[in-house]
Amino acid sequence: MKQTYLFISLFIIVLTTGFASNPEVNTITDNSESISEKKNEFVALANCQNITVQLNASGTITIAEDAVNNGSTGLGTLTFDTDVTVFTCADIGNNTVTLTVTDSFDGSTDSCSATVTVQDNMAPNAICQDITVQLDNNGNASVSAAQVDNGSNDNCGIASLSLSQTAFTCADVGANTVTLTVTDDNGNTDTCTATVTV
Repeated sequence: MKQTYLFISLFIIVLTTGFASNPEVNTITDNSESISEKKNEFVALANCQNITVQLNASGTITIAEDAVNNGSTGLGTLTFDTDVTVFTCADIGNNTVTLTVTDSFDGSTDSCSATVTVQDNMAPNAICQDITVQLDNNGNASVSAAQVDNGSNDNCGIASLSLSQTAFTCADVGANTVTLTVTDDNGNTDTCTATVTV
């Protein structure tokens, strides 16, 4: 009877010891994961978006430091820094920029990339002048677009000038209305009219 009681007591002690150790291990593991999750919540997380911008009359455009931001998160106040914010006619098309986000809680940073598409939709400014030409001995005269042009301009540069009529004969003696078409480097156009007196 005495031996039986000893065996049961030892069995209870072993079982009690085993069960008591497991909750401590589980608790430590759970607490460690919880701390890690909380820590991640404080880290700055950058989120970017692509944007399209238009050049102004000077052929430039400046975007804000947070122009490509799309809901970046972090703890405290967020500071935004985009590596390229000024674009010119030389940047027409797609440009990759990098946004860096810094939070004020612990100074943690994160970055993401975005595409800034630069467009020039501004038409050139066509300026005309009236001219007078003389027919030659054969009764012909020719006029170039440059002769009618009077300082046409564009924010990114003029690609070409064209005139609706360049050849004149005896049938055109008198005043003739012509149209000058100005095309800029990005395909935008403008027109003006002038009088060619033959």
